Amino acid sequence: RYVDLHEVIDESLDVFNDKFNGRVRVEKKYKQDLPKVLDLGISHVVINLIKNALDAMPVGGTLEVSTDIKESRLEISFKDSGLGISSEIKERIFEPFFSTKSIDKGTGLGLAICREIVSKYAGEILVESEPGCGSTFTVVIPRGHLKNA
Repeated sequence: RYVDLHEVIDESLDVFNDKFNGRVRVEKKYKQDLPKVLDLGISHVVINLIKNALDAMPVGGTLEVSTDIKESRLEISFKDSGLGISSEIKERIFEPFFSTKSIDKGTGLGLAICREIVSKYAGEILVESEPGCGSTFTVVIPRGHLKNA
């Protein structure tokens, strides 16, 4: 089935409402008239990327969520103002069971599962990050998985 991506994002943000506690500001930059996307597990990807962004901002900050269509591809970006990721760690973040978090915070499977789901779309997850400068995770889904694109 096809789903409204903005509804999926909004519902996912609502799940974490109590975690924002006025310390994390959410900015939504949604592309109007976005085509619906085939649901192959996109809500899992959205929830995991929001959770990771919140974990990266322990003292608060800004989470910018944006959607767009570029070069006939859907792009969903999650940009946080958090701690950032070193290049050494960035090389490993999609490895199963790799985590920089304590055992009670995560298993190291979240991003590996996200990558697996996004691969079902023949898409990709792009990561831009530097220590101290936050991170941006962008999910790219080709047009073939969009309705009336």
